[in-house]
Amino acid sequence: MKSKKVYIGISIVTVLVICVIIASIFYTNKKDIKQADFSKDMTSEDTKEAMEITKEEDQATEITNEEKSEEGNSEEQLKAEEQQEEKTDNSKVEEQKVEEKKEISVTALNKTLYVKATSLNVRSGPSTSNTKIGSYAHAAEVSVTGKVKDSTWYRVSYKGKVGYVDSTYLSETKPVEEKVEVKETTEQQSSEVTGAVISNLIIINSRNNTLRYYINGNLTRSYSCATGKSSSATPTGKFSVYNKIVNRPYYKEGIPGGDPRNPLGKRWMGLDCNGTKGTTYGIHGTNNESSIGKNASHGCIRMHNAEVESLYEIVPIGTTVIIQNSNKSDKQIAEQYGINIE
Repeated sequence: MKSKKVYIGISIVTVLVICVIIASIFYTNKKDIKQADFSKDMTSEDTKEAMEITKEEDQATEITNEEKSEEGNSEEQLKAEEQQEEKTDNSKVEEQKVEEKKEISVTALNKTLYVKATSLNVRSGPSTSNTKIGSYAHAAEVSVTGKVKDSTWYRVSYKGKVGYVDSTYLSETKPVEEKVEVKETTEQQSSEVTGAVISNLIIINSRNNTLRYYINGNLTRSYSCATGKSSSATPTGKFSVYNKIVNRPYYKEGIPGGDPRNPLGKRWMGLDCNGTKGTTYGIHGTNNESSIGKNASHGCIRMHNAEVESLYEIVPIGTTVIIQNSNKSDKQIAEQYGINIE
């Protein structure tokens, strides 16, 4: 009986232990299932969020790449445009150089000419707009190597360089001027003494536009003349005849001597006014006879052509010339310089 009770007790304990074990296993499995479900839910949400973040990053990267691509394309385009502009500019410069070379078409020459102007500029090209590289003096020899087509310009050899000059101011014959240095003679020195009489004297009065020639104090010739306008008045003072030239060219406009257009006429008696040595002011003829008797010149003394030709023959180089703008008589004017005339 006692053994039966023990057996029943053991059985009950065993059943309880088994129940506890089963209950424990069931609880554990249920907990793992919940954790697994939670983990699954968390993993799904994280994955979704991660995917969205990745998608946003991909979009941002794509936008950045597009911007970089656009910037790169823009920079390349600007660079290409700059290169194209540079090529265009270079092309224009080359075309201009070629055009300039084409424009200077020269026919070869080999001759020597002479400068008939007071001076003649030498330029780097056949135009006054080209750079001046030097100049020739009056009557200088010019070595001509060619003539520019459809132009008055000559190509010349100038100090080992190629230059260009305007042929208008060149002559085939060397200009000859009868030019004598005026030396102070005893006669001229005596004119400084009050009351002295000199052999040859010209008095020009621009107030009444007269020219009178005195020999040994006696009036020999009297003429009407033209003197300078108010804007270019004839110099006043005591001077002398420095040179005499027949048919002097009008260098300023390249008009040959003896040409009817020449405003200097056919005779020139240059004066040493203000140190000009007969190159700027003078007694000469005219191409405008109606201007005689007026203040119409650029500073020179104009005469009728026939009269200046006649005077030219009897006036020697070195003749004293007094020019005044005065209401006084010739005698009074001469006395101001210590010269006596009748």
